[in-house]
Amino acid sequence: MFAQLGSVVFGLLKAPTKFEQRRNYEWAEQSIVERTDRLQYTGRKAESIELTILFHSTFCDPEEEYGALKKIADDAKPVPFILGTGEVLGNYVIVSIGRTVTQTLPNGRLLSIEVDLQLKEYVK
Repeated sequence: MFAQLGSVVFGLLKAPTKFEQRRNYEWAEQSIVERTDRLQYTGRKAESIELTILFHSTFCDPEEEYGALKKIADDAKPVPFILGTGEVLGNYVIVSIGRTVTQTLPNGRLLSIEVDLQLKEYVK
């Protein structure tokens, strides 16, 4: 297992092809007359994670996997994000989900999709 978001497991062939973790820090800029501006640290912003996952019909049902992620997003509740090492990164919400159809059968049945997720850390 690479990671788990709520009840959805990303592992083996369903491991992300992209995993980007970003932490931003907020600095206020204070203007000073005839001097160089000063910066003041105001705090850490919520962490964000971007994932790209390929779901292919040879190892899963792409529609079912995408539906499970849409359900987490539609529920609008934070869920734990856990790495395969057991490290709990915290609670996250899905702020954006999208899919790109990469392969279909002639009848339109999906063979593979690439799913892009944007997660945001949920802090009480």
